[in-house]
Amino acid sequence: MLIVVGGARDAQIDRLIRRLGPDRAVRMDVTDLSATGWRLGTDDRGDGVVVAGGRPLPVAQVSGVLVRRLAIYPQELTHVHEDDRAYVAAELTAMLMWWLTVLEVPVLNRPARGVLCGPFGRPEPWLALGAQLGLAVVSETRTRDLRPAPAPPHWTVSLVGDAAIGTAPRNVIAAARRLARGAGATVLQAAFDAEGRLTAADSFPPLDEPVIDAIAARVWKPAPRALLAAS
Repeated sequence: MLIVVGGARDAQIDRLIRRLGPDRAVRMDVTDLSATGWRLGTDDRGDGVVVAGGRPLPVAQVSGVLVRRLAIYPQELTHVHEDDRAYVAAELTAMLMWWLTVLEVPVLNRPARGVLCGPFGRPEPWLALGAQLGLAVVSETRTRDLRPAPAPPHWTVSLVGDAAIGTAPRNVIAAARRLARGAGATVLQAAFDAEGRLTAADSFPPLDEPVIDAIAARVWKPAPRALLAAS
């Protein structure tokens, strides 16, 4: 079973579950995280029970995890007393961060740098990494003033492992792959302008059919165990 950790209203997850079928994919949202039935122990990473889709799921039946959130936020926890939401959100984020880090199946993408869907939670580190890797990048300046909406990207590349989805030229796809390798990201969406400069990147590509199929191939044809830590 593929667990997709994300929001209850994420329509992209709905699309993935329709594509793969409810017997192969299930959503894990905030109500699952505080539901009765969880049983995890630090001494056996492949054992225990989690809750996803409103029902208990043995960890031994988990084939992989796709992460589509950066953290658990207090405002999501409407079923928790208002005074406790910040604390519960922090605790649930910490629990997920541990479990997704030690889980010995493909996790796309594993937590890093304080966010559940690593490696970065903000756009600036992606551009900084691109520049460090020798990629052409646009300049980014943060001010207190309102900025105009950015121009739409000229090229967009989605990556799942080495599988590239998009119609960009080879040099742009190569740049996206170099960024993914440098970041240690298994799933990536990178945007480029008409000059081939990196304009943005994140870990949340749209889940269209080619991306979903590439995710399924990654999960059900996993890399050797020694390489799983890089997933």
